Amino acid sequence: MAKFCNMKYILIALVFVSTSAQSQLKKNFDWLLGNWKMSTNKGGIIESWKKQNDSLYIGFSGFVKDRDTIPEEKVELKKINNDWFYIPTTLNQNNGNPVAFKIIFHKNKEFICENSEHDFPQRINYRLFGKNLLASIEGKTNGIFKKVNYDYSISK
Repeated sequence: MAKFCNMKYILIALVFVSTSAQSQLKKNFDWLLGNWKMSTNKGGIIESWKKQNDSLYIGFSGFVKDRDTIPEEKVELKKINNDWFYIPTTLNQNNGNPVAFKIIFHKNKEFICENSEHDFPQRINYRLFGKNLLASIEGKTNGIFKKVNYDYSISK
C-alpha cells in the first residue's frame, strides 16, 4: 500500500510539473500588441508593438509634437534560448548600441526586466491594467533612486 501511495504522489507531481512547463511555453506578450499613447505637457509619447513570431516582438517609441513623430527608441522583446530579454536601442544613448534587460518576472499581463550593470534604468516594468498599459523605468542614478512612470492608453 505504501508503494502505491508513493507512486500516486509521484504521478500527481509529474502531472503538475508537466502542466506548469506547458503553461510556461504558452506564455506570450500578445497583450502588448497595438498602438499606445500618452499625453504630457511637452507633447505626446507613442509606443507601438508588433509580433514577428513566437520568439520576437518589435516595439517602437517616439515623441509626438504638433504632427511630427520624433523616434526615441526601438525595442526587441526576444526569446534567447529559454530566457526572454527586453532589448532597447535608444537614440543618443549607449552610442546607439542595444542594451539587454533580462526578464526576471513574467505572469499573465505583466513583466519585469533587469540589468543591474546599466547606468539608468536598471529595471523596466510593464503591466496591462484594464485598457491601460502601465510602464515604468527605475533605478539609481548618482546614488539617488529615481522612477519614471508611463501611463498609456490604447491609440485609435
